[in-house]
Amino acid sequence: CVRQTTHLITNDDKHTLRSPLSIELIEAIVNHYFCVSYRWLIDYIKYDRIVDKSAYEMEGNDTDYHSQGGPKCSRSIDKRQ
Repeated sequence: CVRQTTHLITNDDKHTLRSPLSIELIEAIVNHYFCVSYRWLIDYIKYDRIVDKSAYEMEGNDTDYHSQGGPKCSRSIDKRQ
């Protein structure tokens, strides 16, 4: 059985779409995973359907003053580089 990670579900308690800086976040960005707020999973359960993850995607980490959109930008980079 091969498992492939596609998402990092993380905390954004202040609803700022900024994740705490962690090794998991860095690994997710390096591996081009979607980094989404835990609220995405809550709303999936609440509405009993998959909701658009773009509204829940992390814009950066909580140490950034200006969001650089790292998680989203990492997915636009050619993975073969």
